[in-house]
Amino acid sequence: MHLPSMGELIAAVEMAGHTMTNRFSHVHDVTDKDDGTPVTPVDIEINRQLAGYAKLWKLGLLGEEGNGEESASHYLFVDPLDGTGAYARGMATATVIASIMEDGLPIAAVIHNPITKQTWAATKDGGAWYAYGHTTLTRANAAKKSEPRWNTAICVWPGVDQPFADFQRKVLANSDYSDQQMGAFGLGGGLIASGLLHATAISATSAVETAAMSLIVREAGGIAIDLHGNPLERFELGQHRGKADFLLPHGAIIACGTEAAEALATLY
Repeated sequence: MHLPSMGELIAAVEMAGHTMTNRFSHVHDVTDKDDGTPVTPVDIEINRQLAGYAKLWKLGLLGEEGNGEESASHYLFVDPLDGTGAYARGMATATVIASIMEDGLPIAAVIHNPITKQTWAATKDGGAWYAYGHTTLTRANAAKKSEPRWNTAICVWPGVDQPFADFQRKVLANSDYSDQQMGAFGLGGGLIASGLLHATAISATSAVETAAMSLIVREAGGIAIDLHGNPLERFELGQHRGKADFLLPHGAIIACGTEAAEALATLY
């Protein structure tokens, strides 16, 4: 079957992202989903647009805000608006995330911030790339540790499980870490790929952000492991919130290298 090129995937994600820029600072109709996380009409509209692209490419669609075809050899795996809460508050830290999945393995991925015009992308064994605005894609390279402290971003949200909440407290109490909140988990993956952040971690059921982040960071020279220290490359297709989803049963640590990843894993 014909799969979209990295350029075609980037173009589709960036086009869908126009919905986010058009409504930026003008979103007032925010509601909470069953898990306590927010959703807006912008999330739903971008999910709908990317579902249309998936259908054109004859891909299945697994989306944060609704699925398309759930039985396919390849899927477009979509978080239409990662960082909805930050976006609704007028913060420029939200992203559109899309991955092409083959047998549970991300083989192409894009993380795009429509507000700041930043895009990170990768293909399996093809390297990771970064673009700002309409500039040419340049190689993304994850920087190794050079500062005396780890710059990290630990992703938490309402209802996070107790072990992960304890893990975050350990990071915040440890002077070896300078933790910050990104507003969007996927943005942390882009910053790691660009060498601007050492590591980020999440405890979640869906791998919708992690699949793209893991590919982009690995292709930039970094590493992805679960919270128990096991390599994180392939994701199992299962059920979450009553629909098909690629799952993340043991959380994730995405980092610039083994040293940063293992340092965080020891605190979990």
